[in-house]
Amino acid sequence: MLQEIIVYIILIVAAGFAVRALVKRFGRKSSPCDGCSGCDLKNTVRKGQKPSCGCS
Repeated sequence: MLQEIIVYIILIVAAGFAVRALVKRFGRKSSPCDGCSGCDLKNTVRKGQKPSCGCS
């Protein structure tokens, strides 16, 4: 009985990790610059200017 409970706990934890990984992998980001602390491209786009690298 105790072994079954331990197995179920392990399976629930493993499923939780899998769901968390899927959410991180396929979750929406509002901007491709999320997590960037302040690069030149992000600052240029914020000002409403076209990036100088020729990107659209």
